[in-house]
Amino acid sequence: MGNSQSENLCFFSEEETNTLASVYNESGFEAVIPLFKEKFDNLGTEPLNIAVTGESGTGKSAFINAMRGLRPGEPGAAKEGLTEQTKNPTPYQHPDLPSVCLWDLPGMGTGNFPCHKYLEKVNFKKYDFFILITGNRFKENDARLAREIKKMGKEFYFVRSRIDIEEYSLRLSGRLCHIKDELDKIRRYCIESLVENQVDSPRVFLVSSKYLHGYDFLEFCEVLESELPEKKKHVFVLSLPNLTQSVVKKKKKILSAKIILAATVAAGAGAIPIPGLSFACDVSIIVSALLYIRRSFGLTEESLERLACKVNLPVEELKEVVVSPLVFDITPVTVTKYLSKSVAGVAMLSDELLHLIPIIGSVLGASVSFTASYWMLSKALDEFAESAEKVVMKVFQCNKELP
Repeated sequence: MGNSQSENLCFFSEEETNTLASVYNESGFEAVIPLFKEKFDNLGTEPLNIAVTGESGTGKSAFINAMRGLRPGEPGAAKEGLTEQTKNPTPYQHPDLPSVCLWDLPGMGTGNFPCHKYLEKVNFKKYDFFILITGNRFKENDARLAREIKKMGKEFYFVRSRIDIEEYSLRLSGRLCHIKDELDKIRRYCIESLVENQVDSPRVFLVSSKYLHGYDFLEFCEVLESELPEKKKHVFVLSLPNLTQSVVKKKKKILSAKIILAATVAAGAGAIPIPGLSFACDVSIIVSALLYIRRSFGLTEESLERLACKVNLPVEELKEVVVSPLVFDITPVTVTKYLSKSVAGVAMLSDELLHLIPIIGSVLGASVSFTASYWMLSKALDEFAESAEKVVMKVFQCNKELP
């Protein structure tokens, strides 16, 4: 348990670590806890604004909905349809991580968004990166926009959407055996059209919003993850649908930082004595951490219901594979019960626990409050992650429509 979670503990920058050391040396343990609390509150809430642009009818709305795990017609979903025209930049927040927002932008050169004023009109500085979508080939305006974005020092990514329709056409014509060659041909066609319009070394990802697990979507996410700054990378990964077990594992690694901070703050200055237990702890902090972890793994009632509807399964079948009853009962009362059980596991924590927290590890490592809180949260993280992986497996076993 400890080894897997200690791999991702660089959640304090060098500057933050120096500040912690200075405050701790000057004013002691109590003075440093508010800094941990601030970090706990902010971790995973870094704003991430993703711009999605392209002509009407290219699948922008479907892509935005798929990235947010929503089906057409659900509350908060973007309207899908060939005739729907985006007239103004429209924000769509992630249903579980409100700090993540995908923006549906009008196509360049349309209506009130002429080419020479496009970036100014859509408030270019707001977005962390741009996704340029087409349903056929990229045109001159797409290339022009990419060049302008590059000049301004931001990243852009080309997505060729609706690839499942191309596969369906191949199936009807009896040429499905040639799908790899045909997809390579589509990719080359898109790349050549961009190169013809002076875009250097364009990368084009073939994506189906209906089947995100297929084609280039996972590769697309890997590229985004590798090129985003650390804080943005973390919130991006947590916002992804649980398409594979590897996505769940990445989320678990990121969330390990959250539980260390939660245990630190819960056991810190002003911790509240728990009746019947021999230590003090702020149970509300642990409840908050568990709720956040549940949301990030897509294990809320709402998330499971959305997923069940999307893959045409009774939601009870997804709930049956959840291994921890705590997932559906996160309250101060149940957390206190779990904390009482965790005291027995404190002695099993290895010496590395003393080094998990920068600067004051030796102080907290000796604290029963910290070790009990950390043990309980670690067990919960393991079980929540296992539950999320089992949900992923259930979906892929039972959804007969997946290609």
